[in-house]
Amino acid sequence: FIDEIDAIGRARGRGAAMGGNDERENTLNQLLVEMDGFGTTSGVVVLAGTNRPDILDPALLRPGRFDRTVTVDRPDIKGREDIFKIYLNKVKLHLPAIDAGDAEAVEGSADKKQLSGDAEEEENAESAGGLASLLTMQTKVDDTEVSSDSNSSGSGSVSSSSSEDEDDDEPYSPQQYEPMNVEEYAQRLAALTPGFAGADIANIVNEAALIAAREGKASVDAVDFERATDRVIGGMEKKNKVISKEERKTVAYHEAGHAVVGWFLQNAEPLLKVSIVPRGTAALGFAQYLPSENLLQTVEQINDMICMTLGGRAAEQVVIGKVSTGAQNDLEKVTRMAYAQVSIYGFNKRVGMLSFPPDENRFDKPYSSDTARVIDEEVRKMVDTMYERTLSLVTEKKPLIEKLAEELLKKEVIGVKELTEILGERPFKSTELRNIDRYLGAGGDATTAPSAREAKRGVTPTPPSTGPELPTDPRDLEPALAAAPSR
Repeated sequence: FIDEIDAIGRARGRGAAMGGNDERENTLNQLLVEMDGFGTTSGVVVLAGTNRPDILDPALLRPGRFDRTVTVDRPDIKGREDIFKIYLNKVKLHLPAIDAGDAEAVEGSADKKQLSGDAEEEENAESAGGLASLLTMQTKVDDTEVSSDSNSSGSGSVSSSSSEDEDDDEPYSPQQYEPMNVEEYAQRLAALTPGFAGADIANIVNEAALIAAREGKASVDAVDFERATDRVIGGMEKKNKVISKEERKTVAYHEAGHAVVGWFLQNAEPLLKVSIVPRGTAALGFAQYLPSENLLQTVEQINDMICMTLGGRAAEQVVIGKVSTGAQNDLEKVTRMAYAQVSIYGFNKRVGMLSFPPDENRFDKPYSSDTARVIDEEVRKMVDTMYERTLSLVTEKKPLIEKLAEELLKKEVIGVKELTEILGERPFKSTELRNIDRYLGAGGDATTAPSAREAKRGVTPTPPSTGPELPTDPRDLEPALAAAPSR
C-alpha cells in the first residue's frame, strides 16, 4: 500500500524547474518500471491512496497498473448512522430505563446486553471519577486532530482541559430529550451532521464524553452530543472574550436578521439554532441551519440562500441604521454563489449556457476580457437585486427581528422551539422527510420508542423491530409521565 501517491505520482512536466531535472520524475519512472515487472501469477496486489486523483500521471492509471479506482466519498445519512453506531458503543449512553418484567421479555437480546453493561459501568463511574467510565480504552482515531483530543484521557490532561473549558456550558436551557436507545441516537445524530466524515463523527462522540465528564454525569445524553456538535462546527466557546454592549447588540440584530429572512423564504434551509456566543477565533455569533441531502440546486434555491446570507447586513442597515464589518464572511459566500450562477451553472441569460469552472493549473482565463466584464456586471446586478429583495423582507418583518434580538440578548442561544414561539410556525411545509425532521423526531424513521408527549395524546406507536419491548399499557407509563418535563 502506497499512501499519498500524488507526492511521487504527479503528472510529469508540471511545475518542473526550468532547465532542471525533477527528482520526482525519476522516482515515478522507477515505480512504473517495477510495476511492469510483476508477473500476472505472482499474487502481488499494489494499492495506493490519494486525495488528488486529478493530478496523477496518466501512465499510473493504465491497465496493468492502477487501473481500478475506488472512490471513498463522504458518507450519506445512512453511512453516518452506521459510523455513529460504531463509536457510540464506545461510550456510556443515557438509555431508557427498563423494569424487571420488561427485562425478562427481552432476555438474550443485544440491547439487554448493552443495558446490563451500562448498569455495571455506572457503578464504576462513581469510583473511577467519571471520564474513565465514559470513554473506553480504545479511543484512538487515525485523524491527527481527533487523536489529540482522544489522548486527553489521563487525569492530568483532563484537569487542564477542564480548566480551559470550564465555562463551556450553554447559557440557555437546551431542548430536553427523553432517553433514547442506540438506534435513535445514531439516527438523530446522523441527521444533525450532514457532510461530516468518519473522523468528524469520532471527534463529536469524544467531545460529548468529555463534556459529560466535566459536569460529573454518569452517562452521555443528547444534550452533550448537541453541544459537542456546536464545538466541532463553530469552535470552542470564548465566553471570556471582551465585547462591548454596542457590539453585542449589533451581533444580536445581525443574527436575528439571518434567522428571520431564512424563516420566511421557501427555499432556504431549515433553521436549527441561533447563537451570539463568541466561538473560535473570529465568529461572534452564528445561525445554524440543517440542510438535507441535496444533490441538486435550482435557481430559486440559490437566490433564497443569497438573500438569507445578506439578511444580517440588511438587518443592521434597517434596524440599527448603520452597518459593520461583521458581514465580511457573508459577502464572501454571496460572491461565490453569484459567480457560480453566472459563470459555472449557466443560469444567466446574457452570458448564456456557458461554464467556466476555476482551474488552478491555468494562469489565463478561458474567455475574453469582454466576457469577463459581462460576468462582473451580471454578478453585481444579481447581488443588488437580491439585496433589495432582502431589505424589503427585513423592513416587513422588523418587529420580529427586534423581538428575536431581545431574546438573544437575554438567553444568548435560542433553539428551534423558542424560534417557533417567537416567529410562529414556518409558512412552508415539506412533503418529504428532512434532516431536521429526523433530528427533532418528527419522522417515522427518527422515533422508534414511545415518548411522554405521545403518551399524553393517547398515541401508541409501533414498537421497534429490534431492541427491548417497551410497555404499551398506559399504567406502565405513569412513572415516565411523572418524570417527564412539562411541554
